[in-house]
Amino acid sequence: MFQGLSDCIIFIFLNKYLVNCVEIIYENIFTRGTLEIDILKCVEHKMANLYTHVITFVLCDIIEIVYANVSWTFKPEIIRIGETLSLLCTVDGIDSINGGLIRQWTKGSELICFNGHPINPDKYREIQQNGNQFELKIYNISESDLQCKYQCRYGFDTQTKKLEISEHNFENPPANDTRATVFTNTSDGMLSLQLHLNKVYPIPNCTITGRGTDIPFKIVKLIRRKDIYYKVYMRNALPNSTNCDDNLEVTCRFIIKYHIPVEKTMMCEVKSETTTDKKILIGLLISLIIIVAVVCMITWIMLKRRKSKERIGNYNADEKRSCDMTFTSSKLDDDSLCNSIQYGKEMNDDQQKPFLVPDSKTVVV
Repeated sequence: MFQGLSDCIIFIFLNKYLVNCVEIIYENIFTRGTLEIDILKCVEHKMANLYTHVITFVLCDIIEIVYANVSWTFKPEIIRIGETLSLLCTVDGIDSINGGLIRQWTKGSELICFNGHPINPDKYREIQQNGNQFELKIYNISESDLQCKYQCRYGFDTQTKKLEISEHNFENPPANDTRATVFTNTSDGMLSLQLHLNKVYPIPNCTITGRGTDIPFKIVKLIRRKDIYYKVYMRNALPNSTNCDDNLEVTCRFIIKYHIPVEKTMMCEVKSETTTDKKILIGLLISLIIIVAVVCMITWIMLKRRKSKERIGNYNADEKRSCDMTFTSSKLDDDSLCNSIQYGKEMNDDQQKPFLVPDSKTVVV
């Protein structure tokens, strides 16, 4: 098998031009006995076989193309926005690329490179590899370069296929300024960690690691953007034993694993403020309980004293009433006795009047 068109041409020259001239030399030596070469006759023989040579050249080209099988792949295996992607065209059935044949790259219907000359040198560049491969480099990959049909051409042979992306070959990790933040729940005062990813692909699997324990992030909201990316909102509560000095780590796995920094500047302040607020609240609550208890005790004592006084007052009233009744009865008896004594006295006075000695001044008639 020929190793390209150049090998075929060399073969033709060796088997056509040289053989024809040797025949002419042989004829001159043995028929005329001279080494004089009839150049015109040699040229005539060459011109006579010109059409044969041209047909042979074409056949060599056809043979090489028929035996060639073109296919292309991309590298690296993981595509990322902003990086460089290479499309590698392989021609099976040959040992090396023939520079005389057409090499062409197209994107959809747009020609982007022809025989090593890119239309946009800032975006594309062709590199001819050793052996049977040539490569197209695409710089600064963007979304417009994905999900497109690319065609590799070598001679008359082509392969056209779509640069498909999936969760296995394409990832768009979070931006460098992405942070997981700590906040305090207003309902229970517990610490929670939240993470907002604005433009990622594929949907990540994120984990919180602290004190040797892995806690999976919970996706609370997932939005599919109009492009190929996702918006992801994640949140999870931290254990009650979490302290300010604990080293919290957040990792998100897309195709590979990425570390997300944790904002801890507010963590201790929030916990300190929360603890202070709790202490103040507890102090106020205890003070209120003590005040209520004291008021209740004082009220109870006052009520008890009032009841005691009421009992004593009732008892005194009863005693007074009893005494008054006794006194009244006794008084009645005394008055009767006094009246009897007075009556008796008056009676005695009347009885004793005749026996009185007359006054010396009194004249008896």
